[in-house]
Amino acid sequence: MVVRFFLEILFLLLIGISFYTDLFKGRIYNIVTLPALILGLILNSSGEGLDGLKSSVLGMGAGLSFFLPLFVIRGVGGGDIKLIAAIGSIKGPVFVFWAVLYSWVVAGIMSFFVLLWTKKLGGTLKKIFMFFFSLFRIVRYPGYKVLPMDSRSSLFIPLGVAICTGSVIAWYLRK
Repeated sequence: MVVRFFLEILFLLLIGISFYTDLFKGRIYNIVTLPALILGLILNSSGEGLDGLKSSVLGMGAGLSFFLPLFVIRGVGGGDIKLIAAIGSIKGPVFVFWAVLYSWVVAGIMSFFVLLWTKKLGGTLKKIFMFFFSLFRIVRYPGYKVLPMDSRSSLFIPLGVAICTGSVIAWYLRK
């Protein structure tokens, strides 16, 4: 019971600090995520033995599996990957699944408002439409090319903020 309390405190500290630093400094620091990841492994192991260790490792793996492909194509940063792995280490694989799901919803909402604010929503929707129709070869658009994700024309969304918000939603709804 005491271990669960410390895991909850660790989770809330990780979320609060990462939210703040990503929102105001644009970074999620290793000094925050890596100790949280290690403490999640240790606390879960000490509280539930091998089952706790298994849950932590599976949670880390689940978080990594959702975000690693996006990291490879430069869609997310390394801090985002370590943040979701740390959350998985603390809360386990089922929680990470819901946290990632809610995080993607939050990121989509954030993206919509950033595109609306910068007056790029219409152009972006047109490019998405062109991409999918070109992908399935329904219609060919001459001269259409896919821009890489790290293009100068890409907008920045602090994904760590979305991950933290989605995790809090999952935490609140799972209580």
